[in-house]
Amino acid sequence: MLALLIAASPAVSPSVPAVSTLLPPRPQVHQYHRLVYNRVPKCGSSTLIALVKLLAKRNNFTLVNDAHFWPSAKRLKDTISALPQRTFYINHAGFWPEAPANVGWINMVREPLDWLNTRFYYEVDESRGEDAQETLRKRFADPLCGCAKLEYDECVRTQHRNGCPLSTGAEDLTRFTCGPHERSCGVNHEDNEEERAYHMQVAQSRVEERFIFVGLTEEYVRSIRMLEVLLPDWFEGASELLLGIKLKRETSEENSLTGTTMTGCLSKESKRFLTEDPINRGLLDFYANVQERFWRQYASLEDEINNASRSNAGLANAMMRLKTYDSPSLGV
Repeated sequence: MLALLIAASPAVSPSVPAVSTLLPPRPQVHQYHRLVYNRVPKCGSSTLIALVKLLAKRNNFTLVNDAHFWPSAKRLKDTISALPQRTFYINHAGFWPEAPANVGWINMVREPLDWLNTRFYYEVDESRGEDAQETLRKRFADPLCGCAKLEYDECVRTQHRNGCPLSTGAEDLTRFTCGPHERSCGVNHEDNEEERAYHMQVAQSRVEERFIFVGLTEEYVRSIRMLEVLLPDWFEGASELLLGIKLKRETSEENSLTGTTMTGCLSKESKRFLTEDPINRGLLDFYANVQERFWRQYASLEDEINNASRSNAGLANAMMRLKTYDSPSLGV
């Protein structure tokens, strides 16, 4: 699998900054005074927040779950700088490129087409109250591209037929690597082809060079186990605690506002339309590189993970019971 992922990685042109394929040095215990999880929307963050609340008590650190989403660069810098040692900071936020070396960064990402599908339904989920109502009003006001009361597969085909953009909101998948309002990083819908390649490579370089770990929603249990090994002073005991967390879907399958049921999967035709969009293609390349890094990192930790499971009966039991935990619906 690793070889296939490497073979599928996009070529880098000489005009684009090179991305290192070397993993960052293994963190030392207590190396990071503050840990930042600048969470990507719809990538299992609700489950991770519930887990970190339990870990904060177990491992004696402070949790700050900031509800002031997408702060400015100054506010993000000031907030993180003011955190006391042993603080785990969580927010939907951009990246602070000038953060000191004792601030560690982690995240989770999701396969882009699945993420677009999930986002489409979440925006009008009844749990969002007036925000969902407002989104639905905007969809009704746009008969060509709004897709009010359509399932996502039908929406993609309708938008393609009407010449509508198929990557709306895609910028949220790379914002975690970029400073707030940083123009030269990640997805920008106004980029030409050359700019897009450069800016996506900047985002990829940040993942490689500045993030301790970026996990995969599709490999959630494995991601948590890797965090236990990489950051034991923060995540020790995470797998066993994860067993006690009751998963809750954030997005209802049946929606009385829209009449949708989240039934069926994306058709081959809709997937083709989505992947023909240049922004979505860039996101798929970005995700493939993150995925490849994930498996490189797992390979470097696999012996330690297996040895710990063999020597700890409780952990081995937890890992066995968690085998069915990974799910595409996690964090939906």
